[in-house]
Amino acid sequence: MCEACVHVAENAQEELGLAVVGRGFQVAVGVPFNGELSKAIRVAARRCAEVCPTGALAFRTQRACDLCESCTLTANGQRTLPESDGGECNGSSLE
Repeated sequence: MCEACVHVAENAQEELGLAVVGRGFQVAVGVPFNGELSKAIRVAARRCAEVCPTGALAFRTQRACDLCESCTLTANGQRTLPESDGGECNGSSLE
């Protein structure tokens, strides 16, 4: 475990950030206080993914929804739907 993402989050002065949690063989990098990853690294998420040597933190690319495969994502995370679906998605939210 390299802890690179922990250091990146710390340097970005994230409010919650990342930390090494657990003990012994159960140690892992995680969000303190069982927080959500999306709230832990709001500023440093991109940089954390870039420095992660294992891919444990990676970018979502070309992933539309958890339930359907008809829509795609733009570079800024917006969903686009094919004309044949009438502009509606039956999949779940990306939030």
